Amino acid sequence: MAPTCPESANLRLTLSQSDIAGILGASRPKVNRAILALEESSAIKRVDGVITCHIGRLQKIVEPEEE
Repeated sequence: MAPTCPESANLRLTLSQSDIAGILGASRPKVNRAILALEESSAIKRVDGVITCHIGRLQKIVEPEEE
């Protein structure tokens, strides 16, 4: 039997967008735009410092279905 993946995972990050940008070698505005795009696609949701990651939606972004 194959292992199942949870539908979502909650993360509490203490890093700022500037911190994330520095780690990735990106600008803070680009990190902000990427986060907003993930929110708009319902792949993540931010509430009170907790990021809920919707695993299936993130997988579709990373591994889009071939047509």
